[in-house]
Amino acid sequence: MPTFIRSAGSASTAILLAAIGIGLIIGAFTPGFGSVIEGRLDITIFLLIVLLFLPINVESALSAVRNIRFTAIAWVANFLVVAPLGVAIAWLTLNGHPLAMAGLMIYFIAPCTDWFLAFTRLAGGDAALAATLIPINIVTQIALFPVVAYFSTSNTTAFDGSSLVEMLLWWFAVPILVATAIRRGVRLTLGAAQTARVVSVAESVVPFVLGVMIVQIFAGNLDSVVAERALLPLAAVAIVAFFALSFGLSQLAWKAFSLNHAERAALTMTTSARNAPLMLALTVAAIPDQPLVYSIIILGMLLEFPHLTAVSHYLRKCAPGDVESAAETPAETVASASRR
Repeated sequence: MPTFIRSAGSASTAILLAAIGIGLIIGAFTPGFGSVIEGRLDITIFLLIVLLFLPINVESALSAVRNIRFTAIAWVANFLVVAPLGVAIAWLTLNGHPLAMAGLMIYFIAPCTDWFLAFTRLAGGDAALAATLIPINIVTQIALFPVVAYFSTSNTTAFDGSSLVEMLLWWFAVPILVATAIRRGVRLTLGAAQTARVVSVAESVVPFVLGVMIVQIFAGNLDSVVAERALLPLAAVAIVAFFALSFGLSQLAWKAFSLNHAERAALTMTTSARNAPLMLALTVAAIPDQPLVYSIIILGMLLEFPHLTAVSHYLRKCAPGDVESAAETPAETVASASRR
C-alpha cells in the first residue's frame, strides 16, 4: 500500500483521538475552563464551515451537467439508496436511544465533499469527475439535514423548526458567501495558482480546526459523554454494517451500469465517505447541548478513515495497469479541482 494512503488516514485519526483525549482531560481536571472554551464553539463552527466551503468551485456544477449519466447514478446511489439504508440501520440498532439514533442518521445521510477526492485518486479513480459531484451533494445534504434533524430529535430536544431559515442563513449562506468572497478575492488579486495554494492550505487546516471543536465539545460535556459510553459499541456495529453494505451496493452499481475503473472508484468513494465535519458543525449549531449526538458523529469519523484506506487499497489492486504514478496528495487533488 502506498505510504501516503496509510499516513493520511492515520494522521487524521491521530488528531481526532488526541482531541478527544485533551477534551476529556480538560473536562476532568478543569471543568470550569472546559465550560469557558465550550462557550466559544460558535466561532470554531463558523471557521470550520468556511474552510469546508472554500474549495467548492461553483463551475463544477456545469461539469456535472456534462457528465449527467455518472452524476445521476451517484446522486441516486447517495440519496435514494445509501441515505435511506443508513436511516434504516440507525433505526434498527438504536431506536430505543433516540439521540444516538439521531447522530447516526445525520452522519449517514451526507456524502463527503472534501477528503473523498484524495482517496478516489489514490484508488485509481477520476478525482476530477468526483469533484463535479460536490455542488449537488452539498445542496442536497443541506436540504436533508434540517428534515432529518427535526424528525429524529423533535421528541427529545429543543430543535426549533421555526428557526430553520435563520439557522440555514447563518450556518450555510453566510459561510459560503464568505468562502466565495475569499476565493474570488484571491483569484482576482493573486491569480489561479495562488488560489490553488490557498485552497490547499485550507484543506490541510481543516483537521486541526475540527480537532479544536472536538476538544471544546468533550471538555464541556464530560459527564454526559461518560454517562452514555455504553451506547458507543452498538453505534460502532451500526457504522461498520453501513460501510459494508454501502460498499456492496456501490459494487453492484458498478457492474449494473458497466462503469469503467475510474468511475467505479469515484462512485465507491462518494458512497463510502461521509461529510462528518460539516454535519458535526451544523449539528452542534442546530441541536445545542446534546454531546451524545456529537459523539456518535465523531465515532463515525474515527471508523471511516481505516475503512477508506482499506477500500482505496483494494480498488487500487483491482485497477487495470499501473496507477501508482497517478497518486497525489489530498491538497494536490483539491487544488487541481479548484483550477477547473
